[in-house]
Amino acid sequence: MRTLSVIVPVYNCERFLSQCVESILSQSFEDYELLLIDDGSRDSSGRICDDWASNDERISVFHIANSGVSYARNLGLESAKGKYITFIDADDYICKDFFRKAMCFMEENPEVDYVQYSFDRVDAERVIVSECSESVVTAANVFAKAVTFMGSACFTIFKKEIICTHSIRFDVSLKLGEDQLFVYEYIHFCRKCAKLAEIVYHYRSNPASSTHTPYFKDILDSIKAFKAFKYKNEFTGKINETLFSLFMQLVMSDDVSIDYLYSVGKDMDFTGVKRDRIMLKLFCMLDRFSRKFAIFIVRKLSYVI
Repeated sequence: MRTLSVIVPVYNCERFLSQCVESILSQSFEDYELLLIDDGSRDSSGRICDDWASNDERISVFHIANSGVSYARNLGLESAKGKYITFIDADDYICKDFFRKAMCFMEENPEVDYVQYSFDRVDAERVIVSECSESVVTAANVFAKAVTFMGSACFTIFKKEIICTHSIRFDVSLKLGEDQLFVYEYIHFCRKCAKLAEIVYHYRSNPASSTHTPYFKDILDSIKAFKAFKYKNEFTGKINETLFSLFMQLVMSDDVSIDYLYSVGKDMDFTGVKRDRIMLKLFCMLDRFSRKFAIFIVRKLSYVI
């Protein structure tokens, strides 16, 4: 059994996939398995996965019909043999000592069940912005309410035992926010959690990603899922922020009526954002540029109203 299982969903990532795999195989810590889940790629990604697997016995490749990133990750979870789990997106890459540092931290702090590192955002050539803060290690219930962290499955270490014991899986019906709900459910069962300041992960900003152009139904499905999340009271502020973000995406849609917006948003708890029908109607009459500016102002005001 390996110490760490690395799960990489792959879909049409031929341009960046080899850089991702190379960054994993270059790790100073070597006791891991790499699971490449080819989610029905239509480019050469599947062949690239097979080529890498033919040269390293730690790599396993799964070729499946296109079913979405959540299904691919869940397949990885079902197949993983490591004590710990981490996820990496196929167009991202990691620092050379990520695994070694993470495994040392987990072994030296056995009471910590979840650790999230910091990351930076990059485009094809350079770092755009770094996402990091002071390191925090605290009880899970305090972490959920008081610590700012990303609801992402990447740049994070999970314990397989917790995932298996509580049958935690990604919701395959969602295309937005599935990471957050997985992470929040996992944290519910943790003793202690850690957010570490060191940057170990390079997240590639990809405008072509499906998350940048969500469909109307995808937004609604996610809104319903966050409203119905069984542990939402433990993450109230974070879930409200996500619901606000999703609702604003609906507002930005040209073909959504004010009556429908009101029916969706009337029971949402947005401090400084929830407004009466007239306010929403005026807001939706703005052109797209003005809406974006208004959203910026409303977001700022929501923290002080």
